[in-house]
Amino acid sequence: MSPKIVLPSQAHTVNKHSNTTVKLMTCNSNIYFNKLCLDRGIIPNYVHKTARAPSPAAYFTKMKTQQFMIKASSVCVSDIYLTMADLDSRRVL
Repeated sequence: MSPKIVLPSQAHTVNKHSNTTVKLMTCNSNIYFNKLCLDRGIIPNYVHKTARAPSPAAYFTKMKTQQFMIKASSVCVSDIYLTMADLDSRRVL
């Protein structure tokens, strides 16, 4: 059910709210995917790094870097939640 737009001036707020909701759902699904990858020990294709030296230290560093990149890509949610709270407080519908 789509929200009823009473005034043309509300269209911007409604569109911004729906677009932010889509971003939030996308970000949540990405975080869920990253957590599954960390739990199962799988490295996604977008994180693969190469090490020039075949030494154990280079391998260890490569693995730690990949894990860090997976964990760091899950941080985007806090900004979206702040935007959602702001939009919910201004909702006029």
